[in-house]
Amino acid sequence: MDNDIFADIQHLPLDDQFEILLHKKIMDKIGSSKRRQKKYYKDQYKKTGIIPGPLLLVKKGIMDGRRCSGRPRTVDSDVQKRFVKIVKASCDHNDDSFIFITRKARSISNFHKFIEDEFMKKISLAGLRRFANQENLKQYLEKPDYGEDAPEQYSFTTRPVFDLIQMDGCIFRYFKIRDDDGRWRKPQVIEFFDTGSRYMFVLDAYFSESSLNSVDLFTQFLLNTPFPHKTVSIRPDNAGGFLNLKRPIHELNLKNSLPGGFYMKPNFAGIGAPKHKAHLESSHRSLHFFEIQIIKAFEDKIVKTEPGVLYKNGKVEKITVTLLDIDLQELKSNGVIELYRRQHNRSKHNFSENGKQASWVPQKKFDDFLSQTKSFSFAPKDVNGFLKDTELLTVGLSPIHNKIPNYALCFR
Repeated sequence: MDNDIFADIQHLPLDDQFEILLHKKIMDKIGSSKRRQKKYYKDQYKKTGIIPGPLLLVKKGIMDGRRCSGRPRTVDSDVQKRFVKIVKASCDHNDDSFIFITRKARSISNFHKFIEDEFMKKISLAGLRRFANQENLKQYLEKPDYGEDAPEQYSFTTRPVFDLIQMDGCIFRYFKIRDDDGRWRKPQVIEFFDTGSRYMFVLDAYFSESSLNSVDLFTQFLLNTPFPHKTVSIRPDNAGGFLNLKRPIHELNLKNSLPGGFYMKPNFAGIGAPKHKAHLESSHRSLHFFEIQIIKAFEDKIVKTEPGVLYKNGKVEKITVTLLDIDLQELKSNGVIELYRRQHNRSKHNFSENGKQASWVPQKKFDDFLSQTKSFSFAPKDVNGFLKDTELLTVGLSPIHNKIPNYALCFR
């Protein structure tokens, strides 16, 4: 990034520049880490009257001071590998690579002591905790000793509109189409879904949940959605292609987030945790029923039918799969998928929240929220670079980010 990438804030008073840069520096932090950094930089600025150097680095897009300075990781790769191995072994009676530890005693501090003794050096406990969270090791730390625990009962809880947006894909069951090589394949749809209103933002068809496809739909989502001036949590599934959304989300925040305004918070679903996106899993059942309408819309393209199977609760169920002589572009351009999205948004549904039944129209609940809050929209120039950068990354190139942030966007 150029040194003058934040040129549009240079005319602001120094105090305002400090507040904006501080916000961008700590916007991805949470809890005590965020509070400590905020206090530290405020104290430095109050003492010297000069914006601290790490905040000035934000202008260049440099957020990680440790990586920038060339300092090593707080937890090196050998320790990370050993830590993962002993955590997994500690909850498996049949794994003799480490002792079995009862669930109540499976704490990070215990493993920290074992790791320090084994490597005979000081290791950061906080760094180990961060690594455990990044690697989703909670499922091993909390695994029951003998599977004796009864499954917990979950119910949907009420959330405000735009509080949590879920993203996931769903493979069609009952038909196949031709791919670019002429092979018969089941397409799938990927969607963005508001938890509070059950409003479906965008829905599109692909053959995979690749990085390019996920960024393509993310771009559609940004260009077709009005956003409120608030923190918006976004929860993609933990698929490999979806994980690459972390980069465009961070870049989006760096350009457009201001104190007390818009901020997109990554909140990825856990590995093997369908309850983290249960609203979408429920929505997909209706989508499978809609497949029959897609088959009917292309009935003149039916080539043949063939037997297929579904795997549900460990059981095999025989089904019939219809082969349609169309490609992905024909499926997209027909408008039948967009028709399903509109039907979902404009129809009244019965939902369950906090153990009680309620009914509403997603479009109406979504529009009612927007009518009571200020919102803004992204322009194509603000997001079009995401897809190009992803294409470069997929072929091993480093994208050159040379785009000017638009602060005026936050005040539309």
